[in-house]
Amino acid sequence: MSAFGRYTGKAVSRILGLPPHTTDFTVRHGLRVPMRDGVELIADHYAPVTDRPAGTLLVRGPYGRRFPFSPLFAQVYAARGYHVVLQSVRGTFGSGGQFTPMVHEMADGADTVAWLRDQPWFTGSFATVGLSYLGFTQWALLADPPPEMKAAVITVGPHDFSASSWGTGAFSLNDFLGWSAMVARQEEPGVVQALSRQLRGPAELAKATAGLPIGAAARELLGSGAPWFESWLEHPERDDPFWDQLRFDEALEHVEVPILLLSGWQDLFLDQTLEQYEQLHRRGVPVA
Repeated sequence: MSAFGRYTGKAVSRILGLPPHTTDFTVRHGLRVPMRDGVELIADHYAPVTDRPAGTLLVRGPYGRRFPFSPLFAQVYAARGYHVVLQSVRGTFGSGGQFTPMVHEMADGADTVAWLRDQPWFTGSFATVGLSYLGFTQWALLADPPPEMKAAVITVGPHDFSASSWGTGAFSLNDFLGWSAMVARQEEPGVVQALSRQLRGPAELAKATAGLPIGAAARELLGSGAPWFESWLEHPERDDPFWDQLRFDEALEHVEVPILLLSGWQDLFLDQTLEQYEQLHRRGVPVA
């Protein structure tokens, strides 16, 4: 871990008002985690320097394994005794295969847990944590919960992408075209280029969302990136089988472990967070 990395981790702890660190930790970058189809996903392992680890955390997402995800979801926990696996999902930041949003998260999550079981440092049980897409990967895992999974902390995490994209009867164009453009470009190198994208982004998105037909106007923004985008537009009916692999309603019926849900009144996924709470509370699941 670089000096800058340790500084950011300590700064995050101070900003969040967390208790002091209890241990140092080491980081192994670039671990290869095998999937059932031969693809390998890349993960970093944060290991506390202690003989009595507090537990294990699994964090899976598409946005990379550096700032801000490393200090927020790995360093702060590793410095307090947790083993943390921070993994890039399929087709992102070095992980093999092609990124098709939501589609592979149930199987890839289960295969990651199978790998986790075989690690000599694994503490025997684990929890998950993360926000937005990192929350969706948790619901995907909870659709068929592994016995070692003991808790989940899900911040603004949807379980049903059809409800997010077509829930009002009209496609959430601004949100998901903007997200698709961001993901398609997020691995392009260079700080200057990244800043330029940030400055141009609102104007480019406004132009794309104003054009017709929607698919062609969006493609002018996306270029060759985000090949999944048009498929979302082509399936406006939420009961279309197309959406079956992008939603995990069954997770709300299978969950038995404690769940902590966090959201905000203006969040895109607020309705789903409230639905999640209502269903889990009705079933008597420990949820807050």
